[in-house]
Amino acid sequence: MPKEVQIKADLKEYWPDLTEKLIAEFFWMREWNKHGIRSGLLQEDYFKLALKLFKVVRNYWEKELKIQEGSTINLAELDKKIEKIGVPQFKCNNYNKRQQLYEMRFNWTKGETFELNYDTSDCAQMISFPR
Repeated sequence: MPKEVQIKADLKEYWPDLTEKLIAEFFWMREWNKHGIRSGLLQEDYFKLALKLFKVVRNYWEKELKIQEGSTINLAELDKKIEKIGVPQFKCNNYNKRQQLYEMRFNWTKGETFELNYDTSDCAQMISFPR
């Protein structure tokens, strides 16, 4: 795991585990072992780049999309709005009898741009956003 305190603090804010409630370090190690090792980057560089890309998505989400926590949106409308920064695969789960978005999966290239390669989703037509 990265040793820098700031990287760990940023990972807690930008890359929490919303599905299994693992101890944070276990979750990030699982992500490193599943994805990061294949990136060709050193572990710390992988997490720094992931955080940089998360911040791009978060900034766009908050400043351009203006989607509020707990709100509901049509998945096709969300897909159209977010296509300016990439085309993610949306992952949802059931929470309080509603489909809740818990993950957007992007792929990135070594040029730090998002690549179009996902076009499937396991979400219903209407989804809500976690609080």
